[in-house]
Amino acid sequence: MNQASIKHMVIFNLHAGKDTLEAEQFLKSSAQELAAIPGVEQFEVFRHGFCR
Repeated sequence: MNQASIKHMVIFNLHAGKDTLEAEQFLKSSAQELAAIPGVEQFEVFRHGFCR
């Protein structure tokens, strides 16, 4: 990242649960859409190991 860049993080809980087909589909489609935003560089998805 250059000096003009910022790092943005979004944290959320999936209502469908973490190990469901619906959650996997949501994460995949969201990642594709977010990575396609003009100006976005080094897009990453991290997953935390717990869910309510």
